[in-house]
Amino acid sequence: MRKALVRKGFAFAILMAFVLVMGAGCCDTCKKYVDEGKMYADQAKASAAKAETAARNAEAAAMDSKAAADKAEAAADRAEAAAAKAEACLMKKMRK
Repeated sequence: MRKALVRKGFAFAILMAFVLVMGAGCCDTCKKYVDEGKMYADQAKASAAKAETAARNAEAAAMDSKAAADKAEAAADRAEAAAAKAEACLMKKMRK
């Protein structure tokens, strides 16, 4: 058991040394790619925030239009009732 841990420790140390050497060797190139990745991540976050704002605005507009449609429907119902009353009154006058 102890030898396995020592072997794993050596393997891990060798792996870390390899990563350190590779990281030091391609520092400028890797940094460029990391910076580019961060830039794209920031752009994605900004786009997501804009999309969320647009969705909220669209939802608010939909609620406003629903309220306006309800008001228009009520006005149409009142106009229809008034037309029915006017027609009834006209029929009543024609009978006389």
